Amino acid sequence: MEKWGVTNKTRALCCDTTASNTSRIHGACKNLERLFNRGLLYLSCRHHIFELVLKSSPDVRSTILGFLEHHLSMQKQQRDDYREVIELTMFFLGVIQKNGISFLIPGAVSHARWMTKAMYTFKIYMF
Repeated sequence: MEKWGVTNKTRALCCDTTASNTSRIHGACKNLERLFNRGLLYLSCRHHIFELVLKSSPDVRSTILGFLEHHLSMQKQQRDDYREVIELTMFFLGVIQKNGISFLIPGAVSHARWMTKAMYTFKIYMF
């Protein structure tokens, strides 16, 4: 680290939330803090942070279902993919709608639209 001149410039770490990185005693992040001789800010990867949220809160499922049921009860969604991701999430959490579940034909995948990635992830996991 000193060879590259980043020892005094590093203030934060971006990593996934696996124990090998975030373990409070022997994790890679803790080892880097020891190497730098100071604490660092952990910026958990946005793709992995929900693992911690779901693992740490027993009420998350009921809170999510309440939120989804509220939005599904609205007369009209802005886009069909909004309704589809709500229905897929509820199905994934064990709630089956009265009219069952239907899978729409896949559309274009855009890096700007996180929802398509969520829908495809649910579908792949369920199939």
